[in-house]
Formats: sequence, structure tokens, C-alpha cells
Amino acid sequence: MPAISKKVGSKSKKGVKEEKKIKKKDELTELKKEVTKLKRQYQSKIKNQEAKIKELSEAVEKKDAEILRLKDELEYKNKQLASKDVEFETYKKATEEKVIQLEAKLKEFESKKNEN
Repeated sequence: MPAISKKVGSKSKKGVKEEKKIKKKDELTELKKEVTKLKRQYQSKIKNQEAKIKELSEAVEKKDAEILRLKDELEYKNKQLASKDVEFETYKKATEEKVIQLEAKLKEFESKKNEN
């Protein structure tokens, strides 16, 4: 009888080893499923973040274009203003000269009037 119990005991050791292997395989399979699920979740998050980045990049590009347009407009307006300043100064000088001429004529007329 002792020989029989050894065989039964050795089978049970093999059975325990088999159960452990099966259990590890099940755990491994479960971990693989979890990893796959996590990968899908992170890929989805990455796609969402990439979409947000693309959206923000497009917004920045639009703002940059608007800034350039406004800079060009400001430069144009500054040139117009400078041109108006030159025009105003020219008009001012011409007006001052006319005032001086008219004052001289007025003095001339006053002196003629005083002579008469």
C-alpha cells in the first residue's frame, strides 16, 4: 500500500503544478486583456489630445495671420498719418507766408492811408 500512496501523492503534486500553471495562464490572459484595454483607453486619450492640439494650432495660426494683417494695417495708417503731417506742415507754412504777405499789404495800405 505505501507504493500506491506515493503514486497518488506524486499525481497530486503534478496536479498542483498543473493547477498553478493554469492559474498563471489565466492571470496572464487577464493581464493581457487589461493591458489591451488600457492601450485602447490611452490611444483614445492621445487622439483627443492630438485633436485639441490641432485645434489650438489652427487657432494660433489664425491669430498670427490676424496679427500680421493688423501690423500691415497699422503700418499703412502710420504712413498715411505721416503723409498727412507733411501735408499739414506744407499747408501751415503756406498759410503763414500768406498771413505775413497780407500783414505787409495791410501795413502798406495803412501807411498810404495815413499819408492821405
